[in-house]
Amino acid sequence: MKKHIVWDLDGVIRDLFKSFRERFNIPDGIYGYNSTDLFLGKTIYEWAKEDYSFIYKSEPTEYLDTIKECTNGSKIEIWSHQPDDWVKYTKKWLNTYLKGKYKIKYLTPEEKYRKLKDNPNYFLVEDSPRFPEYNRIVLIDREYNQDVKPFIRIKSKEELKRFLERYK
Repeated sequence: MKKHIVWDLDGVIRDLFKSFRERFNIPDGIYGYNSTDLFLGKTIYEWAKEDYSFIYKSEPTEYLDTIKECTNGSKIEIWSHQPDDWVKYTKKWLNTYLKGKYKIKYLTPEEKYRKLKDNPNYFLVEDSPRFPEYNRIVLIDREYNQDVKPFIRIKSKEELKRFLERYK
């Protein structure tokens, strides 16, 4: 049975937090994953309302080229949790970097997990440290997810490429 790979966006394909910290001059380590973190009394969502440009001006992560190469120009399926007011900026970013070669579903983390459980031949490439189990989650290694014991942990473009070659 063929495996189907779906992708999280922020932290996996788009380096949103780096762009965010640079735009608002926020120190490293704040907003690395936790959107409820406060800096000067504001969450990432409150900061974003001052200037949404960091969303579409974010650079891709180090993995985007490998993803494009290994999917041979096919559309990739993205499951991302985005506030409603971010969606148009996220689409602008996706159209810039993926040029229409994507399908996106806006899902909460709970919805992602349920969909993954309901589809036994799916793998989710993700960076979140908050899922109840990781048996079909391929975890992109980040500072904030070191306590997680995933199915597979990806630490380099080469490891991602080997995973994609094995499971496509």
